[in-house]
Parts: sequence; C-alpha cells; structure tokens
Amino acid sequence: RDYFEMWYFGNLNAYKGSAHGDMAFVKKGHEKMDKSLKEIKLKAEKQRALGKIKVDENIIKNIWLKGEYTDFNREHN
Repeated sequence: RDYFEMWYFGNLNAYKGSAHGDMAFVKKGHEKMDKSLKEIKLKAEKQRALGKIKVDENIIKNIWLKGEYTDFNREHN
C-alpha cells in the first residue's frame, strides 16, 4: 500500500508538474517519493527485526485465546 501511494501520488505529482512545465511541482513530487521510500525502508527494517525475534510457541498457539478484545467478547457474548 505504501509503495502504491508513493508511486501513484508522488509520481503523479511529478508527472503532472512536468507536463505543465512546473519544475517546482516536479521537485515536490520527487520529494514526496523520497520521503515515502525512506518510510518504506524503515518499515521493512522493523519487519526484518521482528522476524529475528524468537517467540514462545505457546504465545503463538494461544494468541486468539487471550487478549483485551477476546476477553471482552467472551464476557459480552
């Protein structure tokens, strides 16, 4: 989703700016894409770090059995 928004909105802004001969608008579109790419890389790094964490198997098995939302539903259904 982040990549789509970067490509669609940032790239589209740059494209429209160039079509209208507005270099400031092109620069603004490129800045949006650069910012989005940095955010995507940061999120990817966080996901990689999470993938390296060892998790207790019991937590994985019981993830849907315990929690604020599950407890609330159990009490109110």
